[in-house]
Amino acid sequence: MNSIKPALKACLRDGLLATTLLASSVFADGTDPTLESILAKAVTDHPSILQRLSENEAARSESEVAKWQRYPTVNVSASEANSDISQANTVIQQPLWTGGRITAAINEAEAGVKASDHAVNQAEVLILSETVARFFELERANRSAEIARANVVEHERLFDIIKRRVEAATSPDVDEMLALARLQYAESDAVAFEGAKDSARGALSQLVGEPVAGIVAPEIPQPVMMTRDALLDIALNYAPSMAALGAEKERFSAQLEGAKAEARPQLALAYDRRFGDLLPGQEQEQLFLQVEYTPGAGFSKRSAIAAARARERGSLQAIEAERRTLTTQIDILWSELQSAYRQRGPAQRLADATAEVVDSYLRQYTVGRKSWLDVLNAQREATQAKYTLVNAETSLMSAHYRLQVLLGQINATSLGVR
Repeated sequence: MNSIKPALKACLRDGLLATTLLASSVFADGTDPTLESILAKAVTDHPSILQRLSENEAARSESEVAKWQRYPTVNVSASEANSDISQANTVIQQPLWTGGRITAAINEAEAGVKASDHAVNQAEVLILSETVARFFELERANRSAEIARANVVEHERLFDIIKRRVEAATSPDVDEMLALARLQYAESDAVAFEGAKDSARGALSQLVGEPVAGIVAPEIPQPVMMTRDALLDIALNYAPSMAALGAEKERFSAQLEGAKAEARPQLALAYDRRFGDLLPGQEQEQLFLQVEYTPGAGFSKRSAIAAARARERGSLQAIEAERRTLTTQIDILWSELQSAYRQRGPAQRLADATAEVVDSYLRQYTVGRKSWLDVLNAQREATQAKYTLVNAETSLMSAHYRLQVLLGQINATSLGVR
């Protein structure tokens, strides 16, 4: 007891100090953040989302580059020969028919913009889901640590009671030893839960991007009044990952059309204007039609088309694989949610029923109707019932809000971020 109790006090003292220091840097008003404010902060500043936003800007610029290919190209050159002949040359070339190259490039770039848009939303879903999970891990750790501290206080009370009885020779020494052992076990649990709380707080702080001390958990949500199949349909229709893969499929289809276009000739209208000294036989300006055809080495064009077709087929398989992954996620969350709802009622009744048992058993112990072990076991069961209730409620809330993220009910728009 002498070795564990100082460690417990030091842990509690350090945790309180850390909480006090962190609280001043969470939000400007100094209040503990809610789930909504935590999610808004995470989705605003997380580096992975900012990276996707930058990639989206790049994709839009690449789309503009592809569209500019429809416009004329200007080439300017200058040369000077050993015979003191200097010449400048300007060529303006306007594509007339490219065999579908420009259209394919534009379609590929626009599909890339779509994929980038959905990639931003996909990153938001991942961060929001992770933040919800870490938020309720911290809530579970906070409530469990509070229960553990109350358990230590109660065991200290029981130890003092049995110690006085042993000193008065009305109870055997073994009862005091048993009470001491249970007290040390309770103190060890309290230290462990304080450590779990610090770990959960650190994980949530990393997602938010600044220190988080306390949090304000929402109320227990109402049951979801929808079937599993209805939820799955909504999730699959919303899923940014599915939409991103669909856009990737469009991009690969555009690449296939581009590969086919590379096997066709190109036709352009060109205007050539020379300035300075002219060589014998050169015209100062000329307007002409230019036909260009590059078959490539061997059958490389055919191989390029085959590779593009394979990538397009692969994108269809990726969509199916993602659909199965999302279905599994929905099934798991649905099962967790239903299980937690079923557990919460019995857990609440068990916690209420065991709350007064310890004092009842203690009174019966004094008249010889219960043993000291019965009293300690009653305290352990009462504490365990509280842990069970906490686990059921936090699991319920975590599954509920993660499901809301996958359904698109919680996103950057609903949080007022974008």
